[in-house]
Amino acid sequence: MQSKQGIIKYIEKLWVGSRAWPELVEAMRLAFSAGREKALNADSPSSWTDLPGQCCQAAGGHPEWADDLAVAWLLFYSAAHLMDKIQDQDEPDPWWKDLGPGAALSVASGLYFSASAALNQLYLHSVSSTAAAPIAKDFYDCLLVMTSGQYSELASPFPSLEKYWELAAAKSGTFFALASRSAARLATDNN
Repeated sequence: MQSKQGIIKYIEKLWVGSRAWPELVEAMRLAFSAGREKALNADSPSSWTDLPGQCCQAAGGHPEWADDLAVAWLLFYSAAHLMDKIQDQDEPDPWWKDLGPGAALSVASGLYFSASAALNQLYLHSVSSTAAAPIAKDFYDCLLVMTSGQYSELASPFPSLEKYWELAAAKSGTFFALASRSAARLATDNN
């Protein structure tokens, strides 16, 4: 499923199988696609969305073992990206400009819950079921670290250079390390 189309089909199937209302699903589609072209660049031989599958393979597994994890990771990223835009009071994306930040926060919540639903799929596969609980805990712990970094940035908007690097590590660094570590965990019991 590592292709852009495979990821989109997976997410669509996830949303169709949920009881989310059509207008929220449409808004989540728009939020997911806004700014994701770089991450899901179909013209590129590889993108950072391939990271989970590549790390799983490097640890001795098959890239497709990381499909659920990769989709969860991308949906969490989309939700966090949207919330960051709202919190930083950046220019709104066209789809939520007229709706306002409250509606955009609702969509971010929907993306977070969609990501959790994708992550829960790990429990259903024999290859990933034993690793599902520690991976889910790692995901949620890392999301709290990322949120801590965002909170600190908002609470102290003019950090020192040292603090800036700490925030970058807590936000982006934690997120990319999470994908690598979790995907490798699918292929090995070696923590």
